[in-house]
Amino acid sequence: MVDDNDDIDAAAIQSLVEIAQLNPTQARNALKHYGNSLENACNAFFNGSLQFTENDAIKLPADIDIVDGEEEEEEDDDLVMIDGDGTDRRTRRGNENRRSQQQEQEQTRHENATNQQQQQQQQLVPLLPVRAVFGLLSVAVKITSTILSKILPSNVLSSLSRAFRAHRLNQRYLAASARGRGAVGPTRGDPIEAAKEFRRTFMNENDGNCLINFVELSHSDALRMAKSEYKLCFVYLHSPIHDDALGFCKDVLNDPNVASFVNEKFVAWGGDVSNSDALLLALGVSPSSFPYCALLNSSGSRVSLVVSVEGYCGSDELLEVLEKSIEDASGSMSEARSRNEAAENDRLLREEQDAAFRASLAADAAKEAKRVQEMEEEEARLKEAENERLENERIESENRRKEEERAMALKNRREEKAARLKPEPEMSVTENVTKIAFRMADGSRVERRFASRESTLNDVYDFVDTLECVSETKYSLVSNFPRKVFHRTDELLIEVSELSSNGAMLFVQSEEQ
Repeated sequence: MVDDNDDIDAAAIQSLVEIAQLNPTQARNALKHYGNSLENACNAFFNGSLQFTENDAIKLPADIDIVDGEEEEEEDDDLVMIDGDGTDRRTRRGNENRRSQQQEQEQTRHENATNQQQQQQQQLVPLLPVRAVFGLLSVAVKITSTILSKILPSNVLSSLSRAFRAHRLNQRYLAASARGRGAVGPTRGDPIEAAKEFRRTFMNENDGNCLINFVELSHSDALRMAKSEYKLCFVYLHSPIHDDALGFCKDVLNDPNVASFVNEKFVAWGGDVSNSDALLLALGVSPSSFPYCALLNSSGSRVSLVVSVEGYCGSDELLEVLEKSIEDASGSMSEARSRNEAAENDRLLREEQDAAFRASLAADAAKEAKRVQEMEEEEARLKEAENERLENERIESENRRKEEERAMALKNRREEKAARLKPEPEMSVTENVTKIAFRMADGSRVERRFASRESTLNDVYDFVDTLECVSETKYSLVSNFPRKVFHRTDELLIEVSELSSNGAMLFVQSEEQ
């Protein structure tokens, strides 16, 4: 037997409910009715001797099968939670109709009560093994807790305790979702759309008011925003299945003093834990109860929890916690600001140094490019000058060669013409003699006497070819009056007497280009 004053752990109740396949609400009501006696409570469930009444809503007729899931859920839907001041507000819808139905069912089921009880006892786990198991578990938990408290640091024990409470909270949340009390489980989607939907729902449930400026971002983006503004991030996690949630939103979060302080000092973000983004954050902070508010510091390399407020609290209490937390965190925020400003200054300094270095490299590169260009231009100029010099030398050499060849040709021509030139008539001979004067290109004058009948145009050209003053290889003879040009290609057998009168002058005219 368990004494009536013994405190039965909620986890044991939950485990008992799962083993017996019963509704958790009925289990708590059974324990309340029977004092905290585990044996009486279990017996009441196993033999079906409980019935719900108008006053305490915890008793069932002896012949009602409470294992049936549909009847169990229907009875639970008729219940209303007890107020915070302890006033019993639980009533039944259509109590009169149900009592009449119960009386009719009692007559029908009374005949089968014995068979139903036997079937129930065969389906359920026997009481004594259950008690033995929970007794051993209780002892094992106490021994384990004692050992862990001796060997583990306090912060580790605190984390384990917090995780256990969070696990129990999650189990309750899932159980409430399964019973259809409004929670539908986490939904996936765009975190920004989820944040907008949370704000719209908040306003709809609070007469169109939402004094806190919840940012319409994902919680990770909100943390980054708070970090960039050197502020803490105020987080509100909303659980619609908790009865205090609506009152907390209306009376606390929409309090002008709270909203003004939060908007001024923090970056505010809120989310419904039925959404995956808010649930992801909830798994990180592990709340043990709702409503849940927290201040998160993202100024360091990792996000840290500054303070959390779990469960319902008044606006003055919340303001006091927030004011104290921001005072405690001001040092770390100032340090983070200084650290970030120093990092920013270092970054700007590095950028300036890098820019100066790049400018220096660019200047050096430009200078080197100019030097290379000048060197290439000088090399090109020298090469061009050298080519010009070589070309001039070639031309000069060619000209010298041509001049030498020409001089040699003139020399050979003079010698050849001089050898075959007919002798000039004696001065004493006056008849049949034609005297011709030659005006050279350089202005000099030369005279020569030719035998009129024996000398031809060819003899005249031969004489001119022997003159040293004639350097042209191609020339023609031109008479002055009447003007007539005698080319070497003309008939060379023309007699001298036909060229001009005695004493006439012929001009030597060059034909070279």
